[in-house]
Amino acid sequence: NLIRMGIDGIEHGSLIDEETCQMMLDNDVYLCCTFQPYQEAVHMDEEKLKDKSPHFQRKLRKYVDQLRETRKLVVNKILEGKMTIGYGTDMVAVYECWECWREFHTWRLEGIPALRTLRAATSVNAKILEMEDQIGSIEPGKKADISAWHRDIINDVEAISECDFVMKDGIVYKAYNK
Repeated sequence: NLIRMGIDGIEHGSLIDEETCQMMLDNDVYLCCTFQPYQEAVHMDEEKLKDKSPHFQRKLRKYVDQLRETRKLVVNKILEGKMTIGYGTDMVAVYECWECWREFHTWRLEGIPALRTLRAATSVNAKILEMEDQIGSIEPGKKADISAWHRDIINDVEAISECDFVMKDGIVYKAYNK
């Protein structure tokens, strides 16, 4: 119904189906998907599932089949490259807000290439926000906040958790543990 009413995008989209995806494609509606909060249910990790609230555990168990179907569908859409898919997180379930790297890690574990994931988090999100003339890529005239790692985040799915520094407005902020 919302697509028919003219929305621009859907956030999370953890329970969408093929028909909805096709409507999104036909109407140029973006999806800013969220994978990480459902990871323990999609891949049924009972130990990690125990860390979630009893209410959230019940919800995940109730929708586990649909969560799995949607995950496959969305990963395929990302890999096909036909749908505008942005990057978002929803860390309120278990993790602290500074642990947003876990979403990147989850995308990588699902087989999504690192550069596709980074594009979703940068240039695609800039387009979604209608700010692609200001942010989303490193080029003259744009704001260039930069993060750096000492490990290879392209080939090492664990590396993203160890950011060495962030440069914001030309000022370098080193990681607390460095």
